Amino acid sequence: MKLDKLPKEDQELVKELGMTSHQYEWHKKYNLERKSYWDCFGKAVPTHPTMQRVAETEGIIFGKYEVVECDVHRGIVVCQVTGTWGDRQCSALGEAHPRNNKNAYPTAMAQKRAFDRVVTELTNSGMYTESDMMGDDFAPSSGFKEAEQEEQRKKTNEQAIAEAIAENKEYESD
Repeated sequence: MKLDKLPKEDQELVKELGMTSHQYEWHKKYNLERKSYWDCFGKAVPTHPTMQRVAETEGIIFGKYEVVECDVHRGIVVCQVTGTWGDRQCSALGEAHPRNNKNAYPTAMAQKRAFDRVVTELTNSGMYTESDMMGDDFAPSSGFKEAEQEEQRKKTNEQAIAEAIAENKEYESD
């Protein structure tokens, strides 16, 4: 898809939010608006209500949240949730600690992050992962981002949990 082939209004949105062509197609599929995103240093980040709307539209079913680690007094919470969409299933972790959360509700933030990551993965939005946040601005792919995403998908839940716990322990030692 070429940027100059899009309607003028969409060209402006894509430029403003640094959307990739894949992200733009996801945007159109769910008939989203500008207010569906917040601007994170020039990159499109869907809001949590947007992800809830997408999950409801697609009929994604969520299991119970599992608390992996919780120290509310220090503001550290890691939880996991699994979502199912048709024959596809995805589990994701959500974490909150003082380095990545400034609000007074770390448990709610961890739950939101886990939820959003499941929706992101199941609907293949191309958003929220670190490599996707870099964006390609409709440029040809080098293949690096796709390889990194595939590696991330292969991680087991145990590996992901261990990494989240290690990150929190690293925070504790700072």
